[in-house]
Amino acid sequence: MLKTLFGNLVISIMALLALASPALGDEPAADSTIQWEFTTKGKVVVIADVFTDYDDFTRLLASHNLIDHNNNWIAEDAHLVQTGNIFPRPSDWRTLNNLEFEHERIARLLMKLDKQAREQGGRVHSLMGILDVVLLRWRADTIPMGTLEVFAGPDAEAKRQVLVDRWAADCLRKNAHYPEYKQKQLKQDHDNYMEAIYPVGCVEFFERFGKYNAQTHSFDLDTDYAKWVRSRNSIVKINGVIYAYSGISPVMAGFEPREGEAEAHALSIGQMNDLVRARNDDPTLFFPADADNDGPIWWSGLTGMSEGEAKAYMRRIEEQYDAVGMVVGRTPNHKTVALGDILFLDSAMGTRDFRRKINTLLVEGHHWTVVEERRPIEEGDFGTLSSASRVLPGGPENPVKPGGGVPRISDTGDNGR
Repeated sequence: MLKTLFGNLVISIMALLALASPALGDEPAADSTIQWEFTTKGKVVVIADVFTDYDDFTRLLASHNLIDHNNNWIAEDAHLVQTGNIFPRPSDWRTLNNLEFEHERIARLLMKLDKQAREQGGRVHSLMGILDVVLLRWRADTIPMGTLEVFAGPDAEAKRQVLVDRWAADCLRKNAHYPEYKQKQLKQDHDNYMEAIYPVGCVEFFERFGKYNAQTHSFDLDTDYAKWVRSRNSIVKINGVIYAYSGISPVMAGFEPREGEAEAHALSIGQMNDLVRARNDDPTLFFPADADNDGPIWWSGLTGMSEGEAKAYMRRIEEQYDAVGMVVGRTPNHKTVALGDILFLDSAMGTRDFRRKINTLLVEGHHWTVVEERRPIEEGDFGTLSSASRVLPGGPENPVKPGGGVPRISDTGDNGR
């Protein structure tokens, strides 16, 4: 069984590397068969991170006349874009553990609304955010210390022991070809890792977020919910505007090669979406080493660019992908910021801080309007924004970190927030 899983893992990684970095002279992989580019005469409503905040999410949908009082779609050919992170932030887990987790309720609402919207000529796009990927892959190493213990139930120790024993047995089988002294060393390293990363309460956490079965040591990837989570696009383009959680890195756009490679290779938006889906479809990828720092979710370089760098970079993106602008859900300093043709949207949801105003974005054609609660507070046009960067009302005086630049910038490990 382990050999099969390990073999599948190796094959999956090799396939992904082939997709992301074609060999010299090879043709790029075929574009995705799943639609990612759209045109509409209707409005586009954009909501950023939801963080399991079902009540505010439905309130915002109703405020834009997307749904009725029964949470049914009424907006005809409008498009809704949710830029990712329907799961709670790690910093909120301690607080939210005593409340109702509503990430699956939000997901099922989005699934229902997309079906209804399609029937009326509209669409619902829930993009893949960094928290969605982290929890889909059950990366317990990314969870703040002391958090998992909060989820522990009365039989937590026994559940954890089943997990530890099963993974220890897998480890021994995997390392059986090593000399005995090496096997002992690897087992000790594994035991130390499990003790540090998977404390009591980890199984209950996996059961809540990852559909994990401790008795069979398996993750259920075949429920309608899990299939929907894994099938989502990471990037879409509507009426020439790109919508993404983190943006498009220089490596994905073909502006610079991957580390260790001599030649750059550009990927289409469809290929980037498929790259993420391929990773999420592999049930063996629940260890920390599967993140793609250059991918459309993990890369965080846009938030570190200065105004001049961002404008120059966006011009190249617009040329490469025939776009007029980009809306990004991963923001500098957690504020809504207009920077050239890039608009960073922070919806301020899930904070439990009622002093913060929730922002959404309304896009009609190439004209955008940031709406604070129900009140428009700033507007502009993609492709014709002024050269000056602007922090929309309520933001900090200096919204963009100095420096940064176009070179690849790795994620800082903050899980997107």
